[in-house]
Amino acid sequence: NWKGRFYVHILTFLYGYLELFALVNGSKTLPSIQWSFQNPRFQEGSIQLNVSSYSKVNIICPTKYVALKETDSDPTENQLYENVWMVDSSSYRSCNINTSIASNKKLLNCDQPSKL
Repeated sequence: NWKGRFYVHILTFLYGYLELFALVNGSKTLPSIQWSFQNPRFQEGSIQLNVSSYSKVNIICPTKYVALKETDSDPTENQLYENVWMVDSSSYRSCNINTSIASNKKLLNCDQPSKL
Protein backbone atom coordinates (compact mmCIF):
# COMPACT_ATOMS: atom_id res chain seq x y z
CA ASN A 1 0.00 0.00 0.00
CA TRP A 2 1.73 3.19 -1.21
CA LYS A 3 -0.25 5.46 1.17
CA GLY A 4 0.95 3.52 4.20
CA ARG A 5 4.59 3.69 3.06
CA PHE A 6 4.17 7.41 2.34
CA TYR A 7 2.97 8.09 5.90
CA VAL A 8 5.80 6.02 7.37
CA HIS A 9 8.32 8.11 5.39
CA ILE A 10 6.69 11.34 6.53
CA LEU A 11 6.71 10.25 10.20
CA THR A 12 10.34 9.11 9.93
CA PHE A 13 11.29 12.47 8.42
CA LEU A 14 9.45 14.40 11.16
CA TYR A 15 11.06 12.34 13.91
CA GLY A 16 14.52 12.91 12.39
CA TYR A 17 13.81 16.62 12.05
CA LEU A 18 12.74 16.91 15.70
CA GLU A 19 15.84 15.02 16.85
CA LEU A 20 18.06 17.32 14.77
CA PHE A 21 16.20 20.38 16.08
CA ALA A 22 16.84 19.24 19.66
CA LEU A 23 20.56 18.75 18.97
CA VAL A 24 20.98 22.09 17.21
CA ASN A 25 19.14 24.00 19.94
CA GLY A 26 21.46 22.81 22.68
CA SER A 27 19.52 20.05 24.39
CA LYS A 28 21.60 18.67 27.23
CA THR A 29 21.50 16.20 30.06
CA LEU A 30 22.14 18.24 33.20
CA PRO A 31 23.74 16.90 36.39
CA SER A 32 21.40 14.70 38.42
CA ILE A 33 19.83 16.04 41.61
CA GLN A 34 19.58 13.87 44.73
CA TRP A 35 16.15 14.89 46.04
CA SER A 36 16.86 14.72 49.77
CA PHE A 37 16.86 17.04 52.76
CA GLN A 38 20.48 15.91 53.23
CA ASN A 39 21.55 17.41 49.90
CA PRO A 40 23.90 20.31 50.69
CA ARG A 41 22.72 22.11 47.53
CA PHE A 42 19.29 22.61 49.15
CA GLN A 43 20.85 24.00 52.32
CA GLU A 44 23.00 26.52 50.45
CA GLY A 45 19.92 28.39 49.31
CA SER A 46 18.07 28.39 46.06
CA ILE A 47 18.99 25.94 43.31
CA GLN A 48 18.67 27.52 39.91
CA LEU A 49 18.93 25.51 36.71
CA ASN A 50 19.07 27.06 33.28
CA VAL A 51 17.37 24.42 31.16
CA SER A 52 17.07 24.59 27.39
CA SER A 53 14.17 23.05 25.52
CA TYR A 54 14.43 19.27 25.17
CA SER A 55 17.02 19.09 27.95
CA LYS A 56 16.60 16.81 30.92
CA VAL A 57 17.66 16.47 34.52
CA ASN A 58 17.41 13.19 36.40
CA ILE A 59 15.97 13.43 39.89
CA ILE A 60 17.17 10.69 42.22
CA CYS A 61 14.91 9.65 45.07
CA PRO A 62 16.42 9.62 48.57
CA THR A 63 17.66 6.27 49.84
CA LYS A 64 19.18 5.14 53.10
CA TYR A 65 22.17 3.75 51.19
CA VAL A 66 23.49 7.12 49.99
CA ALA A 67 25.11 9.61 52.37
CA LEU A 68 25.47 13.12 51.01
CA LYS A 69 27.20 14.55 54.07
CA GLU A 70 28.78 13.34 57.27
CA THR A 71 26.31 12.82 60.12
CA ASP A 72 26.30 11.26 63.57
CA SER A 73 23.32 9.06 62.77
CA ASP A 74 21.45 7.67 59.79
CA PRO A 75 18.14 9.29 58.81
CA THR A 76 15.03 7.31 59.62
CA GLU A 77 13.12 5.84 56.69
CA ASN A 78 10.23 8.24 57.43
CA GLN A 79 12.58 11.15 56.63
CA LEU A 80 13.29 9.76 53.17
CA TYR A 81 9.78 9.76 51.65
CA GLU A 82 9.42 12.63 49.18
CA ASN A 83 7.12 13.86 46.43
CA VAL A 84 8.07 16.18 43.60
CA TRP A 85 5.28 18.38 42.26
CA MET A 86 4.90 20.80 39.37
CA VAL A 87 2.76 23.69 40.64
CA ASP A 88 1.49 27.08 39.55
CA SER A 89 3.04 30.25 41.02
CA SER A 90 0.21 30.79 43.50
CA SER A 91 0.62 27.29 44.97
CA TYR A 92 4.38 27.80 45.07
CA ARG A 93 4.13 31.11 46.95
CA SER A 94 1.58 29.82 49.45
CA CYS A 95 3.33 26.43 49.87
CA ASN A 96 -0.09 24.84 49.46
CA ILE A 97 -0.91 22.71 46.41
CA ASN A 98 -4.26 23.44 44.81
CA THR A 99 -5.05 20.06 43.20
CA SER A 100 -8.12 21.46 41.45
CA ILE A 101 -5.77 23.22 39.01
CA ALA A 102 -4.98 20.72 36.25
CA SER A 103 -1.39 21.90 35.76
CA ASN A 104 -0.57 21.15 39.41
CA LYS A 105 0.50 17.54 39.32
CA LYS A 106 2.77 15.09 41.07
CA LEU A 107 5.84 14.35 38.93
CA LEU A 108 7.66 11.93 41.19
CA ASN A 109 6.70 9.79 44.16
CA CYS A 110 9.71 8.67 46.17
CA ASP A 111 8.20 5.96 48.34
CA GLN A 112 10.87 3.24 48.50
CA PRO A 113 13.78 4.54 50.60
CA SER A 114 15.11 1.05 51.25
CA LYS A 115 15.82 0.49 47.53
CA LEU A 116 18.91 1.71 45.75
